Amino acid sequence: MGMTAYQSLSERLFTWLLTFIRCYTIVFFILPLSFFYNFLLTLRNKFVYTVGTAPRAHSRKVMAIQRQVHEWTKGDRKKKMLPIHDGVWDSLTRLPNKETTPIYTGTLMDILEINRDALTVRVEPMITMGELSRVLIPLGFCLPILPGTKHLTVEDAINGRGSDVSGRKYGLFQHICLSYELIMPDGSLVTASKDRDGGAETQALFYGVPWSEGTLGIMVAATLRMIPIKPYVKITYIPVRSTEEMQSKLTEEAQCRENEFVEGLQFTPTTGVVLRGRFSEGPPKNWGAANQLGRWYKPWFYTHVQKVITSTKVGLGGKF
Repeated sequence: MGMTAYQSLSERLFTWLLTFIRCYTIVFFILPLSFFYNFLLTLRNKFVYTVGTAPRAHSRKVMAIQRQVHEWTKGDRKKKMLPIHDGVWDSLTRLPNKETTPIYTGTLMDILEINRDALTVRVEPMITMGELSRVLIPLGFCLPILPGTKHLTVEDAINGRGSDVSGRKYGLFQHICLSYELIMPDGSLVTASKDRDGGAETQALFYGVPWSEGTLGIMVAATLRMIPIKPYVKITYIPVRSTEEMQSKLTEEAQCRENEFVEGLQFTPTTGVVLRGRFSEGPPKNWGAANQLGRWYKPWFYTHVQKVITSTKVGLGGKF
């Protein structure tokens, strides 16, 4: 006869908690803690950016990482370096073990410089898309390629996890990157860019960093392009009656440089819509209020589009 596994009282209690009251744990503990954490993080980032302490703190962070790498070079180099991002919840899934040497990179999550003339922003790699947008958009700027996941970091997007977002005008996320600042395995700090004045090695490193998953060096900063934007986006809905018309219209709208956004939704073989978006200062005074699609009570976007094309005569329908 087989042996019956025996669970201790604590194990049975833990199993019961996970099985029967996890919804209460999430609603009454996890969600409030997450909201409080995000609130404090937002306040902290606003304070750091307003006071302007990030550049000075960045130098200290970089030197601390370099010291750890130098110690690794003097010790057992058979162990692989494993960057650990202190204070970031994602680091819980990357705990060090006996086969790795942890390199504590600190909270590299700040904006270092916004150059409005050159239209560039220099950031630390662990800043998220949500935090970066929260600072840039009120200033009238935005990244040309912006992943939809607000918790995705710049480092994640460069390393390939933002590959699901691309644009016909600007390409993939790596194509809006102008330079990377990396700590190499010997502890040196290298700035890799596509500028030929920096040398062939740094130029080759620049093209090798994207999708490398951090294997070429420890990223400590990146310089990205940004574009000027306006407060609103005017979306024009163009109904199409076949897949051939959809393809033709998408090609036509994609080739128009004035369009910032172009997308197509095909509901049935004979029903679809092409959407084009352009930045705008806002709807005319007699137009009414703009449609805030991001509000929690708004319908799913595809159902909104279906309603628009069924209530609009064949032709163009403009919405803000």
